Amino acid sequence: MIAVVALAALVAMTRTAADSDNRTGGSMGPEVTPGSLAPATSSPYNPGAPASPSPSKSKGGQGGKGSGKGHQKKPGRSPAPSSSSAKGDSGSASGHGGKPPSDDREPGGDADCTARFQLVNEWPDGFKAAVTLTSRESLNDWRVTWTFRDSQRVTQMWDGEFTQHGSKVTATSADYNKRVKAGGSLSMGFLGSWSDGNRPPGSFTLNGRPCAD
Repeated sequence: MIAVVALAALVAMTRTAADSDNRTGGSMGPEVTPGSLAPATSSPYNPGAPASPSPSKSKGGQGGKGSGKGHQKKPGRSPAPSSSSAKGDSGSASGHGGKPPSDDREPGGDADCTARFQLVNEWPDGFKAAVTLTSRESLNDWRVTWTFRDSQRVTQMWDGEFTQHGSKVTATSADYNKRVKAGGSLSMGFLGSWSDGNRPPGSFTLNGRPCAD
């Protein structure tokens, strides 16, 4: 009888210890701490990894299908090359490279005209003379200059108009003799005065180009 009571008490103590272990974790499994619990959002296929975030609603639409206008930048375009960089530097402002040939020619050289001075008449304080020029090129208008070697002064001219500054005389065409064909001649006559000498003039030019005397 005593043995039966002792066995019953032993069984009761064993069940009490088992129930205590189940409530406290005991030897039934490892102790679970708050830090070892997996987050509620863990993926079932990869324990411990965060699940994919749920789509959020954008301002442009619902269910993450917003247009996104104003948030995307269009790809920029590279600037087109300028015409100056594409063509390159011409190396010269005129585009021909170098200076244009000079029109100055030495008198007596390969001139485009020849000049001849003719003293028609002379008296103690005056003279009458004529100047004739031949042009290799055709002319639509002309301007002739020459320089006196002494103190001569032109007082009157025909077949042209004249101005004189110091010893330099400039004669321009009349309305009726502006045009000269290639190889043709033009001439003007004039009256002049002199006092200390009356040598023939020189340095003739036609439209700015030296003529051969």
